[in-house]
Amino acid sequence: MATLTETSPNYLRAFKVLLPIVLGAACWRTRNKSQQLIVIGLGLLMFVYSWILLMHVYWLCSFVIFRI
Repeated sequence: MATLTETSPNYLRAFKVLLPIVLGAACWRTRNKSQQLIVIGLGLLMFVYSWILLMHVYWLCSFVIFRI
């Protein structure tokens, strides 16, 4: 993440937006019963990543609100 931030903050933003989209597409493509473990694992990863993203948004919003 530090490398992306140092290169360009826009790269980091694009990575944070594209990662859940790619994971969602992978879940959609592997939705058959023989690969159910993959779907569950990717779904769990998407949930954890989304939770971390929401925590960052909360932190940033609270920082901005209390900073004013």
